[in-house]
Amino acid sequence: ASLPALIIRHSVARETPSSRAALLMPSSSGPVAAFGALIVLVLAIAFAMSIVWDLLVTVGFALLALMIVAQAGHQHIYKPTEALIHAVERWRDGDMTARADPGEKGTEFASLAQAFNALVARLQARDLERRLQSELLESQVAERTRALSEMNNRLQVEVAEREKTEAALLQAQKLQAVGQLA
Repeated sequence: ASLPALIIRHSVARETPSSRAALLMPSSSGPVAAFGALIVLVLAIAFAMSIVWDLLVTVGFALLALMIVAQAGHQHIYKPTEALIHAVERWRDGDMTARADPGEKGTEFASLAQAFNALVARLQARDLERRLQSELLESQVAERTRALSEMNNRLQVEVAEREKTEAALLQAQKLQAVGQLA
């Protein structure tokens, strides 16, 4: 069998490397058979190397894609999540001046950060209003307490004066009664 005939037979049958080897083997023996066997061996090695190379390239691209996805995940998911958690922890500890960093505009994390910041700003304003109301009520209570204390003092003075007046009146009535008896 000639080399072109062997190549044609090889390209027609594509089952396995062993069936390829059988198709490429000429029926005769001798140097031509050895040469055919050598060609079969070279083709099998080339085929195996092609598979290994394809596998290495595929694994390499998969690792590269994994590294890119991991970096993107770190940059666009982990960092914004950490920033939100840090802000929430500060709010939990009472620091209402803390704000969440919105990061990249147009992302879900930026929307969340803006919503959290607006919520905290409203809570901060409500807390300030409550404190002002509390201070106003405390001053009103203090003023009313002071007024009641002054009124109580005046009433006690009046009661003491009345008691004196009543005692003097009673003494005068006793003297008058003694004077009428005599």
